[in-house]
Amino acid sequence: MGAPLTPSQTVGPFHHIELPYGDGHLVAPDTPGARRITGRVIDGDGAPVGDALVEVWQADPSGRYHDSADDRDLPLLEDFTGFGRVATAADGSYELWTLTPGAVLGPDGT
Repeated sequence: MGAPLTPSQTVGPFHHIELPYGDGHLVAPDTPGARRITGRVIDGDGAPVGDALVEVWQADPSGRYHDSADDRDLPLLEDFTGFGRVATAADGSYELWTLTPGAVLGPDGT
């Protein structure tokens, strides 16, 4: 039994010239505490998707988002935006470097 399938999506109206992919690194690989995340995007038939765009948005190590709406009294890692974007390789693989996010409260405060 494999992982559950994610919903299919149509191609969006944006092209990489308008939304640069970047290298997927939220931090440099040599940053203290950096974590490497790798994965592979495949289609419903198990074939690699070599033109997918993987985006991540996460809290910093204290659990705070780099967003004006997050005004909690937690330290903010100023140079860490928590956002990264990377294109998959021809074999569907991707790699990004980030920091382990801190705990974040859910919508109901739990």
